[in-house]
Amino acid sequence: MKFSWRAVLAALCNILGGLGWLYFGCYRVLRGPVKTVVTALMDGSLTVGTFLTAVVAAFFYLSIAGGVWCIGYMLKYYFSKQ
Repeated sequence: MKFSWRAVLAALCNILGGLGWLYFGCYRVLRGPVKTVVTALMDGSLTVGTFLTAVVAAFFYLSIAGGVWCIGYMLKYYFSKQ
């Protein structure tokens, strides 16, 4: 089997895309909007506005996470096909 730097780059891009998805999709959503809702619920100060703001923020973080994953996947495909 022949060693290929393109295969290594493809694997690295795929791994980095997955890690970027985990960071934005899991850590940022749990640390930001979900923590805000849970804290407000425990304080008894949860309002519809707070909840909707958290839902919108979570949606944006998940959209960014999907974009990061897609970029990693496209770079993997780019390096593996050439």
